[in-house]
This record gives sequence, structure tokens and C-alpha cells, in this order.
Amino acid sequence: MKLLYALVAAACASVVSAHGVVEVFTANGKTYKGPGPLEEDGPAMPESPMRRVGARGPVTDVTSPDMACGVGSPGPTNGIVDVSAGSEVRFQMSPWMHRIGPLTLYMGKCPGSADKCEPNSLKWFKVDAKGLKPDGKWYQDDMASGAEGVATIPAGLEEGDYLLRYEILALHKAMEKGLAEFFIYCTQIHLKDGGSARPSDAQTVSFPGAYTAEDPGILVDVYTGFNSYAYPGPEVFTGTNGESGPAPAPAPEPEPEPAPEPEPEPSPAPEPEPAPEPEPAPEPEPEPAPEPEPEPVPEPEPTPSPAPEEPAPGGGGQAPGPARPPQPEDPSGPIILNPNPIPVPQPTPTPAPAPEPEPPVTTPAPEEPITPPPVETGGPTNTLPIETPLPAPPPSCKRKREAKQAKREAAQAKRALDNKVEAAKRSPAPKPRRQQVLRTNLYKRRYQVAPPRN
Repeated sequence: MKLLYALVAAACASVVSAHGVVEVFTANGKTYKGPGPLEEDGPAMPESPMRRVGARGPVTDVTSPDMACGVGSPGPTNGIVDVSAGSEVRFQMSPWMHRIGPLTLYMGKCPGSADKCEPNSLKWFKVDAKGLKPDGKWYQDDMASGAEGVATIPAGLEEGDYLLRYEILALHKAMEKGLAEFFIYCTQIHLKDGGSARPSDAQTVSFPGAYTAEDPGILVDVYTGFNSYAYPGPEVFTGTNGESGPAPAPAPEPEPEPAPEPEPEPSPAPEPEPAPEPEPAPEPEPEPAPEPEPEPVPEPEPTPSPAPEEPAPGGGGQAPGPARPPQPEDPSGPIILNPNPIPVPQPTPTPAPAPEPEPPVTTPAPEEPITPPPVETGGPTNTLPIETPLPAPPPSCKRKREAKQAKREAAQAKRALDNKVEAAKRSPAPKPRRQQVLRTNLYKRRYQVAPPRN
């Protein structure tokens, strides 16, 4: 909770510190440094013609005595500056955060020396007021951007000691009663080079008492339907005895002279366009040469197939099949290329007759060998019987014998390997890895392949 209070206090302090004070006052070409607030610089008397304020904050109560010379002003200072009548005075604020509201300068004639003048008992009259500029912006906006506040002293004003009261009115929250903010600063001057003009009683006011909280220039909404501003307080005193007039309009700022436009350089004369070249006449297309008509191709005559020959006795051979008829030659003739590059539509060729289907080739079934019958004789003879050749064994029997032989050899190899393994078990046990390598090498050496995995 203490941390929260500290943060809020720091935030408030940062906002209040953005409310500036008069840092530099300029009159008759001389500059004078302004004092800081009493709460920051302490009670020491500053060497300045400007009276101090107690704090940087605004005055919001128009009936407060602080409306004369600012918040908690401790009173006179020890400096008085000479100012010529009809001259300008300048106020440099630092820093400044507000941008909406008028800048007003009041003067009050002191009965004696300005360093002993009581501001709440003076009769104040308005000598300058600046609000909206012709472009619709406020002069206070320029001050927030770092510009000085400028006011003019009436030329024919009576000489003597005066208090200058510089008033900045911030209207950013003035749409609610009591939220307009006044920032007021007083400077002790001695007016010289003046005349005999003095304001009438109707042109003077007292602070507090000059304003009310409901004045149109104090209670105003500058954001909705706002196009003009009514200054609170009396009219501006022009410097003539007993006369006053409206607030002087700000002098128009000199407009910058437009830079002379560069003279246009003479452009070169346009070159004549070349005449279009005539298009070449189209060349006549050559007529396509007639193509020779293809000659009809005679159909091939079928060749009779020879009769199958009978196999020789005792032979198991197979007679050759009938001969295939000769194939007809390609009926298409040589292709004649057209030397003319222009494409010519080709005539539709006459389709060639389809070739006759070939007779199927049949293979006669093999005939069984004819065994001659035994020769019968009248008695026993010593003639041996004619032996009939045995047919060759089918190839499957040979493969079976080879498979059996391979199984026998594999069984013998396995028995030999098992015997070696048993012998190895009876011998001192080698390392497991060495035993596995030995068994694998023996298996590879015999079968030329790696042993199967378990």
C-alpha cells in the first residue's frame, strides 16, 4: 500500500512539474531570470524583478486571494526593472504543457515603490489579450511548443511603478464549473517614456472579484460547437485617457514571399515523324501440283500348305508344321514431298484392302512307337529276342536323386558339425564370442552361406 501511495504521489508530482513558471522575463532588450517556486527553492530572496509563487499548480477558485499574483505568492521581491511605454515584454515559460486558452496581461499602478505594492488592493486594467489565431489555433499552443508569450505596453500610459500581472488560462477542462485553471505571475516594473493616460474606474477591476465561475470565457466547452471566444474581465485599455476598446487583434504574421518560379526552358521543336513505309504487295500463292493417284495393289494368292509327313518307325520325333503363307508387301508407294513451302490440303487416300486372315497353325500329336510283333517259328531256336529300347527316365527322377543326395550330405555335415560342437564342449570352454565365431565359420565353410538365426 505504501508503494502504491508513492507511485501515485510520483505521478502527481510529474504532472504538477509540467506546469511551468516564468523562467526568463525580457524587457527593453534585457533578460532577467525568474525564480523557482517557494516549495522548491526555499525562503531565500531571489535576485529578480519577478515575484515568486508558492507552487507550480493552478488557481481554480476565482474568489481566492491567489488570483492576484499566483498560488501562495510570498509577496514582494528585491528587484524593479525599467520598461519603456509602447514596448514589448516577453515571458518564457519552462516547461509548459497546456495548449488551449487565452494569454492576458494586466497592469496595476502602485501608490509607492513596486517592491512594497500589495496586489490585492490594486486596481488592475487589461492592456493585452491573445486567444485564437486566424488559423483557429491558440497562442498558448505556441507556448507549449517553446515560443515566448509576448504583450505590448500602451504607449501613452502614465509613468510610475506598476505590477505586471501575466495570466495564462487553461480551458481544457473548463466545460465543468470550477475546473478552469489560472496560472498567474507578477513582475515589478518602473514605466518610463510614457504620457499622462490613465484608465477610468470603469476600466479597472480587483483580484479577486474580476471574474465569476459562470463567465462565458471561464465556463466554456471548447470541443463542441466552438468557433469564437469571449474574454473574461474588462475591455483592453488602449492608452488614451478614459477610453478602452476591444482586445486588439493580433498582428498578422508576414506571409513569406513566394519564390520566383523558374522560367520554363524552350522546348525543342518536335522532329517530323518519318512517313510510314508502304506495305509490300502480297505475293500470289502458287497452285498446288496434282499428286499422282496410288495404283491398286494386287491381292496375294494363298499358297497351298504341304501335307504332313508320317514319322519313321521307332522314332518319336515330330513332323514339321505347315508353312506360313507369304505376307503381302506394303501397298503404300514412295512418298513424294511437295517442294512448295505453302501447305496444301492432302486428298483423302483410298484405304487398302484388309489382308485375309492367316490359317491357324496346328501341330500334330506325337504318335506312339510301333513295336514289331515277335517272329513265330516252328521250333526252338537260339535266336535272341529283339530288345525294345527303354524310354528315357523323366527328368524329375534325376532331380529327386540329387535332392536325396543333398539331404544325405547335409545330414552328414550336420552330424560332423554336432560332433565338433560336442568335442568343443568337452574341451575347455572358449569365450562365448569365440565359440559363436567358430561355429559360424564352420557352417560357412561347409554350406557357403551364413547360419540361420535362432
